[in-house]
Amino acid sequence: MHIAICDDNIADRKHTERLLGREADKRRNDVSALYIDSFGHVDALLRAPMIYDVFFIDYHSDELSGIKLAEKLRHAGVMAPIYICARTQDGESNPAITPIKVETDHASWGMELYEIFKPLQPSSLCKALDHAASLIGTMETPLEIRSKDATHYLTKDELCYIDTRKTDMVLYRTDGSTTHLINTFRELWHSFENHSEFICIGHSYIVNTMHIKQVTLTKIIFVGGSNLRIPLSQSGKIRKAIRKAK
Repeated sequence: MHIAICDDNIADRKHTERLLGREADKRRNDVSALYIDSFGHVDALLRAPMIYDVFFIDYHSDELSGIKLAEKLRHAGVMAPIYICARTQDGESNPAITPIKVETDHASWGMELYEIFKPLQPSSLCKALDHAASLIGTMETPLEIRSKDATHYLTKDELCYIDTRKTDMVLYRTDGSTTHLINTFRELWHSFENHSEFICIGHSYIVNTMHIKQVTLTKIIFVGGSNLRIPLSQSGKIRKAIRKAK
C-alpha cells in the first residue's frame, strides 16, 4: 500500500513519518506492506497523486488549506481516502476518526474524506491504514474527459449526458455546469461503452441512465428537470436499453 504525507511543518511531517515507519515495520511480512512518500510542498504531491492508496494531509498555508488540497486531489482524479490532520480544541489526544462532509460545486466528491486528530496516535493511524487497505481494488475509477484547457476526472454520479451532435461536443453535469470537449466521438464512446449505465443515442447523445426520470415518446426527462428531445422511433429502444442497463 502506497502512502502519501503532505505537511508544510517539517517537525509534524517527521513525526508522522516516524509513526508510519513503525507501523510499516510491524506489517513488513504482510501482503499490505507499506511504502511511504513524504512531501512538504503541494506541487510535488500533485505531480503523480494517482499512485497512492491513502493520504495524510496537514497543510495550513495562507493560500491553501487541507480541505482545498483535498479538492485539488479530487480534481486530479484521486478517489483514495484522505485524512485531514486537525488539533482537538483542548490539545489532548483523541483516537477518533471523523468523516468530513464537504460542500463543493460537485454533485458528488466520489471520495472518502476524514478528520484525524493530532497529536496522531498509533491506534488511529492503524485504523486509517486498515480502512484504506480494505478499499484497494474497490474504488471507482474516474472517467477521463478532456477539454481544451484541462483533463477532467468525473464519477458516474457527476455526469448527466453529453451532446455529441457537433464537433464541439458539450458535457452536462448533474450540478448544471457544462464543459466543451475536445475528445472525438469514438474516444468518448470507448471510455463509456464498458459501463452499462451509459447508452448511446445514435451519434447525438451519450446518456447516463442513472439520472433518467422518465422517457416519453419524444423526450428524455432527467431527475434534475432538464430534458432532451428524441426521435419518436427511438423511445422504445431507449426504454429497452435502460432496462438492460439496470
